[in-house]
Amino acid sequence: MVGQWKGHWPVSGVTEGGDGLVAAGDALLTVQGLTADGVPCGTLSVGDGPPLPPATDPTAPYPPSSGGAGGGPADGKIGPLAYGEFPGHEYPITGVVLDGPRLAFNVPVNEPWRGWCGLQTPLPGETTCVSANGGFSSPSGCGDSAGHPIPCAQFRLCAMHRVCYCDSSCCDADPNVAHVVDLHMDRGAFQGSVDQTLQIFLDPVP
Repeated sequence: MVGQWKGHWPVSGVTEGGDGLVAAGDALLTVQGLTADGVPCGTLSVGDGPPLPPATDPTAPYPPSSGGAGGGPADGKIGPLAYGEFPGHEYPITGVVLDGPRLAFNVPVNEPWRGWCGLQTPLPGETTCVSANGGFSSPSGCGDSAGHPIPCAQFRLCAMHRVCYCDSSCCDADPNVAHVVDLHMDRGAFQGSVDQTLQIFLDPVP
């Protein structure tokens, strides 16, 4: 199974201009090798695109191209699960199961926000990076239940889209939102499903 495998990614997303659902492009599965326990490791990318820039500001929209006060998928940009994958971004495959010709794994869709989430400060009693209970988002600004202002990009990514998960010491990308890919090798190619309902076929890349 080590090598590269390519085929149509069946999950739809929102175009950069927000003008409707489109297929994100071709999926490229790269199986780089095996861990010491014999589990495959690698990445999956969808479509082509430039690398995402490093996150540098915990209150600014991320990625920067999401622009404005909103930041992220609320503004119709390509983003988390319901909006499709970032073109060209290499998502690590996690929770890998190898059983004979079967290869199953998760694609953690919040992974592009790992750097941005790492800049957030954990809050006591919260599992995300802002106080979301009773908070609000409006054209005039965003805030918590006490009316204290919160940068809208931070509020929407933390409270509305919940791309981060925090414990008492740090914040990271929430790993609990993921596509589930289940493949079976047959005659030198993979076939299977994404999220149990969508068919996917991956052929070997010469």
